[in-house]
Amino acid sequence: MKLYGGRPAKHADAQKSTAARKGITASVALILVICLAIGGAVAFLVAHTDEIKNIFNPAKVTIETHEEFDGAVKKNVNVENTGDTDVYIRVKLVTYMQKDGVPTGDAVNIPDFILDGDWLLIDDTYYYTKPVASGDKTSDLIGAAGIVLKDGQVVEVLAEAIQAQPDRAVEDAWPVTVTDGVLTAKGA
Repeated sequence: MKLYGGRPAKHADAQKSTAARKGITASVALILVICLAIGGAVAFLVAHTDEIKNIFNPAKVTIETHEEFDGAVKKNVNVENTGDTDVYIRVKLVTYMQKDGVPTGDAVNIPDFILDGDWLLIDDTYYYTKPVASGDKTSDLIGAAGIVLKDGQVVEVLAEAIQAQPDRAVEDAWPVTVTDGVLTAKGA
């Protein structure tokens, strides 16, 4: 073997280069086998996994206010859950004077009445403390004794509902806390 500049001749370089090519070829082949195995496993799972349909039905929250008005007496005021999910209900009573069907702007207060034990008054708003199931209604906010209105006085019943579950929905929206399904004033 001839030495050229202290190195073996080209024949030794050729042997090293052939060994390097074999190592690279083996590495590429190994990578291809791994890719094919992973690809085959994914293809098998995609081809053999049953379809799952997620069906989301949003809750329907609707209510209807019921009341009786006999001349100057408003009585038996309650709210019915006409939706398809349990709800919490709150009511605001708004009063004003009118003459010939036109509001006059005269100041007037809501007459006193006895509040049923299932209702809670927070800042001029009445909260029904229990969740109301679909098709059920609250106890009377203003009972059979009713409230007697002054001549020309109007008392509007404005009701609002929010889904009962999760508790956080009502706690985030209203100034209440839910404990074992019962509403209480926040901080009370």
